[in-house]
Amino acid sequence: DLLLDAFSKIDPATAGLIIAGSGSDLSSLQDQAKKLALNNVWFESFRQYDEMPDLYALADALVLPSDREVWGLVVNEGLAGGLYSIVSDAAGCSGELVSNPLMGQSFHTSSADDLSEAMRDAVSNGESIARSREKRAETAVVDYGLHHYVSSFEDAVKRPL
Repeated sequence: DLLLDAFSKIDPATAGLIIAGSGSDLSSLQDQAKKLALNNVWFESFRQYDEMPDLYALADALVLPSDREVWGLVVNEGLAGGLYSIVSDAAGCSGELVSNPLMGQSFHTSSADDLSEAMRDAVSNGESIARSREKRAETAVVDYGLHHYVSSFEDAVKRPL
């Protein structure tokens, strides 16, 4: 609901929102979108892992509005697809994956205004974000890909206690 509240503060002529999934909150989110008269919000059903790149290709940005999230693997996936990512500071990945402004930004978990501001910023910088899509994908794979994490794990194991 935080995402829809924040999105309702954005000029509908400038952005659209796709919500993917079929969780227990789906019907209440659909009702909320109707109450807020958000005609630029589309609800996509659950997608298999191999279908997600099709949705990523439609988007310029990914928003992870979780109020609790151990990591947020979807952000890794979105970044690998070149998506600018707007991530709740409650997600474990926010401090590492979006600390570089090229990759995205974080917002305060409980603040619809903070999230809305981050989304408006992404919309107003849309051309720049689109131009840096390939660089973002490359950076995600090199800096945050499997090789990076394996190397970090090996370094930690080799470190004396």
